[in-house]
Amino acid sequence: MNNDIENVIMRILAGSEHVNDKKLFSEWYNLSEDNRVLFLSLKDIYDRRKGGIYPTNNEINAVWLKINNTVTEKAKRKKRQSTFAIINSVAAIAIVIVVLCIAFVKNNDVAVDWVEVKTNPRSAPKTILLSDGSEVIVNASSYLKYPRNFTAGKREIYLDGEAFFKVSKADNSEFVVHTEKQSINVLGTEFNVLAYSSDNSTITTLVNGKIKLETYGNDNTLIDEIIVLPNQQINFDRSINETTVSDIDISDAMMWIDGVYSFREASLCEITRRLGYVTGVTFILDEELIDEEYTGKFFYYQTPEEIIEVLNFKGEYQHKITNDTILLF
Repeated sequence: MNNDIENVIMRILAGSEHVNDKKLFSEWYNLSEDNRVLFLSLKDIYDRRKGGIYPTNNEINAVWLKINNTVTEKAKRKKRQSTFAIINSVAAIAIVIVVLCIAFVKNNDVAVDWVEVKTNPRSAPKTILLSDGSEVIVNASSYLKYPRNFTAGKREIYLDGEAFFKVSKADNSEFVVHTEKQSINVLGTEFNVLAYSSDNSTITTLVNGKIKLETYGNDNTLIDEIIVLPNQQINFDRSINETTVSDIDISDAMMWIDGVYSFREASLCEITRRLGYVTGVTFILDEELIDEEYTGKFFYYQTPEEIIEVLNFKGEYQHKITNDTILLF
């Protein structure tokens, strides 16, 4: 089995297949009974593994070897049988192979010990050191899921919220950050990801190194692959599956690590949505104010009264504060 079809099968199992994967997989799957038996065996492995980790190459090769050996032996013993009969024999041993695969996994598989980090509004940035030496700084109101110890192959983590990544290089071990409808693939670099699932957009900012950013549609088909360079920012609008690339001054994007939120000619809608995540304050805007632009700085620990004092320093808006809710009109 070549590497291309192996990768296609892995994506099919994970439900993250690319646009052309289904056609290639269908051709391979229907090519022989051996292929069908192999896939069903791998699927059984995948379904039983903890943490959703792909079958390893060793597992794939082990199953494939068992199938080939069995087919060869049966063919030798039954040379006069028709090809159809031999194919039926292969199908008949599928259950045996599944049992062998399960035993193989039980003896060799290591369950993934996932760590989940959830931060609250108004919480200071939280620094996490991963087992490979990579560092992640997690912002307020964010969720991060990562293995306590990375295994061979890909280093994969999941993010809903905002985090800054300083990734350690590791030979032949890609680092992948999964967010809503997006994956970021790196080998060693520093970048920031703003990806709250409740927002329409995901914003990725590269500080140094190089990353490959993949975006996906609602049916998990690949939409775009973009190579991002330092000082570039990628805005992926998930509502319309549109991606824009811009060159920026990364200092503004990184200020949150020090608890500072800087906005330059940003809409009130964008500002209040971001401040809502980090301060826990609920903002209600009059429709006419949503697109009003503003430039200024805020801090994660500010009270509603302090926020409105900065936001409305010209006195051009009316406001009402009730507990942790600010009404602007």
